[in-house]
Order: sequence, then structure tokens, then C-alpha cells
Amino acid sequence: MLKLYTGLLNLYTGLLVVCKALLNVCTGLLTLCNAMLIVCIGLLNVFTGLLTVYTASPNAYKPTLFLYMGYLSKCFLLLNATGN
Repeated sequence: MLKLYTGLLNLYTGLLVVCKALLNVCTGLLTLCNAMLIVCIGLLNVFTGLLTVYTASPNAYKPTLFLYMGYLSKCFLLLNATGN
């Protein structure tokens, strides 16, 4: 009878360890999603800043700024695609 209780105790302990590991995995995924969200918000801020500079700048600098904004939008789309 003691072996049965010992086996059940080991079973429950193993299940607790597995649940704790799954909880750690979920916490890590949430941290990763949070980091991706912060990066996306930062890129959006940079994009908005470039758009503001683009609208305020003379016409001679607009093609270069438009090119940078295109690169940033591609980075933003890639990050969004990898986040999903």
C-alpha cells in the first residue's frame, strides 16, 4: 500500500513539474509578444516622425525621405508577419 501512495505522490509531483514548465513557456511567449509590440510601437513612432519631417521638408529632400519610409514600412510589415 505504501508503494501505491509513493507512486501516486510521484505522479502528482511529475504533473506539477510539467504544469510549471508549461506556465514558464506561456510566460516566455507573453514576454516575447510584449517585446514585439514594443518594437512595433517604436517603428510606428519612427515612421510617424519621418512622415512629419517629410511633410515639413522642402521638395529637394522628399524622394530620399520617401525611400526611407518605404524601408521602414517593409520592416514593420515583416515584424507584423513574424509576430502572427
